[in-house]
Amino acid sequence: MFGNIGFPELLIILLIALLIFGPRKLPEV
Repeated sequence: MFGNIGFPELLIILLIALLIFGPRKLPEV
């Protein structure tokens, strides 16, 4: 499924997830 998605796209998705869910709901690294 994710064959067409590269690392830049994954980073963008992660940034969108941060904006939607907020950094508090994500595990702290």
